[in-house]
Amino acid sequence: MLFHFHSSVLSFSFRPCLSSLLLIFLFAFVPPPALSAQEPAVLDFVVTADRLPQETDRVSARVRVIDSSELAAGAESLEEALKRVAGLTFRPAMAGAGTAAISLRGFGESSHGRALVLVDGRRLNRPDMAVLNWGAINLAGIDHIEVLDGGASVLYGNQALAGVVNIITKSAARNATAPALRDREPAGETSTGLAAGSFGLFSHRFSGRRELVTPGGTGLGYSFASELLFREGYRRRQATETLNLQTGLEADLPWGLDLRFSGGFSHHAYELPGSLTLAQYQGDPTQAVNQQDRASENRWSASLNAGAGGESFSFALPVSYEFQDLAADMASWVSYYQRGLHTAEARPQGVYTLRPGLGELTLTGGADLYLARLRVDSYSDAGRATLSSSHDMEQDALGFYLRGVYDPWNFLSFQGGLRWDRARIAGREGTIYDENSYPALVYEGGVSFHPRRGSKVFLRGLTLFRYPFIDEWFQASYGYGSPTFNSDLKPETGFNVEAGFALGQGGILSAEGVVYLMDMKDEIAYDGVNFKNVNLDDTRRLGASLSLGITPLPSLNLNLGGAYVRPVFLKGANKGKVVPMVSPLTARASAEWTLPWGFALGGDYQFQDAQFPGGDTANAQPKADPGHILNLGLSYRRPGPRADFTLSLEFKNILDLAQPLVYWNSYGSGYYPADGPSFSLSGGLEF
Repeated sequence: MLFHFHSSVLSFSFRPCLSSLLLIFLFAFVPPPALSAQEPAVLDFVVTADRLPQETDRVSARVRVIDSSELAAGAESLEEALKRVAGLTFRPAMAGAGTAAISLRGFGESSHGRALVLVDGRRLNRPDMAVLNWGAINLAGIDHIEVLDGGASVLYGNQALAGVVNIITKSAARNATAPALRDREPAGETSTGLAAGSFGLFSHRFSGRRELVTPGGTGLGYSFASELLFREGYRRRQATETLNLQTGLEADLPWGLDLRFSGGFSHHAYELPGSLTLAQYQGDPTQAVNQQDRASENRWSASLNAGAGGESFSFALPVSYEFQDLAADMASWVSYYQRGLHTAEARPQGVYTLRPGLGELTLTGGADLYLARLRVDSYSDAGRATLSSSHDMEQDALGFYLRGVYDPWNFLSFQGGLRWDRARIAGREGTIYDENSYPALVYEGGVSFHPRRGSKVFLRGLTLFRYPFIDEWFQASYGYGSPTFNSDLKPETGFNVEAGFALGQGGILSAEGVVYLMDMKDEIAYDGVNFKNVNLDDTRRLGASLSLGITPLPSLNLNLGGAYVRPVFLKGANKGKVVPMVSPLTARASAEWTLPWGFALGGDYQFQDAQFPGGDTANAQPKADPGHILNLGLSYRRPGPRADFTLSLEFKNILDLAQPLVYWNSYGSGYYPADGPSFSLSGGLEF
């Protein structure tokens, strides 16, 4: 089977039917996919919870770290790696690989707008309703991932309602968790690999980093990463191609000055097979209804971080810019779009440490400036000769925050913070223009009791907010009628209180858990009857998550994780009804058994409870069936004096019972199937 995409930047043609002999040769260079959800070794420091390196025990929140060993063990995709966090789920992709929507803490429609995703602290969430494209994140360049389970509006502002995912790249990792370059011996590493499997999967990853020390004592370093992926997809006309390039430069200069630059380019093209009716889904879930719809995205990004400081005070000024060129050919709608999105950020931050008579006080304060400009041109022909409509959307946001961590003793930490924020949203189509301004004031407080390393009990409370997406507030005409401004649309606000614990016992047992109560006001969703975005009635979420890691034998690792949440409406016509597109119960269990001669056998089971389809706030439609996913894998690892060699074979979704994504409106239900059973064979070298 041959697929061929065209874009303004790249054109690929790929035939996945490689000979067996060629595959055997290629597997010598492939990083293996994950066999299990093994808990990682806990890093001493995390950045996400406080925007500065902080010991995990002092953090009054649940932070899950997916470290480099798990990524090297080989998640095929970033979504696959993140699924290891209890309570974090993904809805099946509506298009190609990488377009799945993240969900945390029981949010349904537009759940991706309530979980903030960062790369080295740089915001990746789009200002409009479009789902974050995970394919634009270079998996080969990631050092580790920090997932903050719970809100962080004080530290990060807009969209940090249910949690924060901070992806730490290899070029930035040592700033957060390791000594400066100039204090270390020169070091480096390189890894390379290829992979192949079902649905036309073929990928290649290549990455590395080097650290140097000049005679004058200046520390220098650089990193690089590339990723190439082709996938025809489970469904017909669901092909995807991805190219990611990333580079980083860093220098530790005299007088405590640090400089870090990173730049990247990504190309992501995918076909859009469309949603199926129930009859079509039951008859053949692999079929496509849209025979010509496709889209492509090209992104250029650059960031610079300058920092300086000493033992008591430090200052950092990260600035970044990204441009996204997005094109969509929606032949099924006779509409063709061209989108240009510019985003820029500046995040100055200062950290001051005081040592009064008792304990230590660390103050972190700063400002976040965010600018976004989106231009959308709509055409009635594929050649883009006839312009149907054109509109511009803007979002400017400025926030100031101050947060303190006080440690009166080495086993007790108090945290508290405050943030003032304001956003301006504007839209223009022709001569029609309007704008709106949204203020926010949020606060938080918490305490962590950590009597021994690796164990803690914490309690915290905080307020939350999210501004409307710019196209929730401004609904353009796209050539049909007049644009609409939802000027009465309110921002989402809420309050969350939670308690949790972490426990580590001699490497044999580890456990983490949290229970929470979240009350939300003015959640935003699309009203399919009146064809506009509206504020919903008040909701409440009562939830909990638990993770267990057990090593009964040195050769056997067992991991269990689960989450429960019940999101219900508190007022209005749907009082007592459940928020749609939320599975109340999710669970995961995995095991890895280390065999002789470098072999390992692993298994992974995932469960996702039934849920009401999107848009069904009255809970009147049949639920989507529960999802059951079973993965099995076999791996081989051979350490060498100069390089480590790995080889893996994995079978995914053996039961073929993954849950589809289902939307409902007055026209009926639309089904987006999850991937069916598949296999992949991979191997790799690290030196």
